[in-house]
Amino acid sequence: MSIEKYSPRLRGSLQRKVPSVDLKLIEDCFALAINNGGLLELDYKREEGMSFNPRPARIACILIEDAGARSTNAIAAGIVSTVWYSLSAKEQDALPDSLRRTAELSAADCPSKLEQLEKAEQHEVRLIQLCSYLDRARHLHLADTNVWRSVYDECEAYSELAKQHCAPLHTLLTSWQGRFARNRSF
Repeated sequence: MSIEKYSPRLRGSLQRKVPSVDLKLIEDCFALAINNGGLLELDYKREEGMSFNPRPARIACILIEDAGARSTNAIAAGIVSTVWYSLSAKEQDALPDSLRRTAELSAADCPSKLEQLEKAEQHEVRLIQLCSYLDRARHLHLADTNVWRSVYDECEAYSELAKQHCAPLHTLLTSWQGRFARNRSF
């Protein structure tokens, strides 16, 4: 399950921003995610046969390109966190300790873990959660309208957290919130 096959954009970002010695762990985590539901979306289903950038790759791209993450641990944990609850205990235990803890705390496929996130001590966990929320928000227009309000209402809290921890994500979240409110009625 190569990154190149599923996300040329992520491959390019990794080649430009991450030391080549760190790519194997990220590739392995990406394959693990794809094999454990990484092609599934959070709030909607993709049309069969449609080409798209899978969620684990999108989270990694946001981490690298928008949040400025360069840590192999953060990028790999961001990828794995999208499928954390689909992994077997054996697969979870096979991950390096720091990556496993970061991915578990991030658990990006849980729609709202903001309370836990605010208590988290790791900057990487905050970034992964913020990137996961931004990705979810960006794709909200594809979801059923009954999901819109709850995700939209969470934006202010995520935006405040981003304001404290990652200014570019704060800007992206507040911009999304304004655009979504102007273009949707709910």
